[in-house]
Order: sequence, then structure tokens, then C-alpha cells
Amino acid sequence: MEGMVMNEQHEQALNQALQWIQDTYQPIGIVVSGSIVRGNGHANSDLDIYVIHEADYRQRVQKLFNGVPCEILVNTMGHTELYFEAELKNNRPVTAHILATGVVHIGSENETLQELIASAKEYINKTEPLNEGQLAFKRYGLANLLEDATDVVETDKPAAQHILDKLMQDVMAFVYHTNGKPLPRIKERLALLHEADAAAASLVVQYYAAASVEERYAIAKSLIEILVGESGFFEWSSERE
Repeated sequence: MEGMVMNEQHEQALNQALQWIQDTYQPIGIVVSGSIVRGNGHANSDLDIYVIHEADYRQRVQKLFNGVPCEILVNTMGHTELYFEAELKNNRPVTAHILATGVVHIGSENETLQELIASAKEYINKTEPLNEGQLAFKRYGLANLLEDATDVVETDKPAAQHILDKLMQDVMAFVYHTNGKPLPRIKERLALLHEADAAAASLVVQYYAAASVEERYAIAKSLIEILVGESGFFEWSSERE
């Protein structure tokens, strides 16, 4: 298929998957995405197949074809548009990424599907700026996690490590969002972080390379002091609701 570079196993898997989808649903659009399609797949890679149909239900199916794992997402046009908006609020354009980077198998002549894909290509780079209240809440969340780690770093190292690892994930989400960039897929999140904030990325890399909980804690504290301006309790008020 044009736009795809796959080995024989993957080609057979895709053909079997597409046949199964057409036998099982009545698709008006099928978009195939994933690292295999983009030409950088490996032995453990899967195929992401987005199916648009007109029946009033959604379904998610994980199924093996020719030994290749396939993630099949069945949705309507309307549900897909709602996903774009919901994922924009979370700064994580999962659905938009599948549709924007995929290859159309069925629906290339469908104008509505083409408009949906064009919209996906816009949403994949969109962010929704944080207002002052949202920013304060996220800053508080980071400082609060560090404070929790501080409470146990000397007495319960596994608990401290667990908290600090959660903190690093939240730090990366914060850095991307506050720099106007959507949160990438988790496999790419650390590698692309320098594009959002080179200094923060350097500290996050140092964190994961550190040999002890104490070292990781010290790096995390420095990082939070830079990003938040505080490393523990600070005064703030949420907006009235």
C-alpha cells in the first residue's frame, strides 16, 4: 500500500486485520497508523487501526493477526471529534496523532473523513494555555509531591522512589504544557523534552541516570525549585466555583 514500508509478516498481518474489520463492521473509513507504518517498527511493534463507522457504538479490540498485535479502535465521526477536544484539555492528542500520522485504507474519497484528518493535523500541534488558577494548581501539585518525598526519603526509600518517579512524569507534562507543546507519546517524551526546555531536560536525564534515591531526590528538589520557585508548602488559593 502507498505510504507504507513493511516486511512480509506485517503486510500479511495488515491484510488479515483489514479483512476481519470489513467482515465484522461496516467501515466508511480505515486509517492504519503506528511505528510499523512509519517505517521504524521493531519486533514488538503493533499496528494501530482506526475504524470509522456509522453504527452508534464505540469499541476497542486487541487482536493478533499473523503474530502481530493490532490495536483496533472503532468509533463514529462524532465521537472522534469529541476525542479531539477532550484530549486537547489533557494536552495529549492521542486520537489526533493516530489519524494525522496514519495511512488511509478506506475512505480516501470520503470528504468528511478527509476533513476529520485535516482537523487531526491541526489538533496534533495544539495546546490550550493554562490560566493562572490552573498553573498555580499544577505548581502546587509538583511541590506537594516533592514534600511527600521529603517526608519519607530517609525512612522509606521505596516509597520515596515511587513518589519521585511520579513527580518526574508530572514534571515532564508540566514542562511541555507550559512551553506550549502537546505531550508526546511516552516512548518519545524524554527524548523530545529538550525541545521544550533544555535545562529541565538535562536535569530529568540526570535524575534517571542517578545511582541512589538520595541523588534522585536532590536532583528533583533542584528541578522543582527552578520550575515552581518553591520546594515545599506555599500559599495559594483556587478559584471560586
